[in-house]
Amino acid sequence: MAATLDQVRVPRARAGRPRTRPDRVLADKGYPSKANRAWLRTRGIAATIPERDDQIAHRVRRRRRT
Repeated sequence: MAATLDQVRVPRARAGRPRTRPDRVLADKGYPSKANRAWLRTRGIAATIPERDDQIAHRVRRRRRT
């Protein structure tokens, strides 16, 4: 994901050099890892990445433990 986003150029509405950092990233369920989310957070990029069903189920199971 990081290698792909390093190549992205976001055009500006007016004249000027394209921005290299998008405001928001939309990704599919193949990229919900903690590393990807942390990398986006450090760069100040908002992420819209759905979680996998197995990750949600795992989190629910862990929460029930006491």
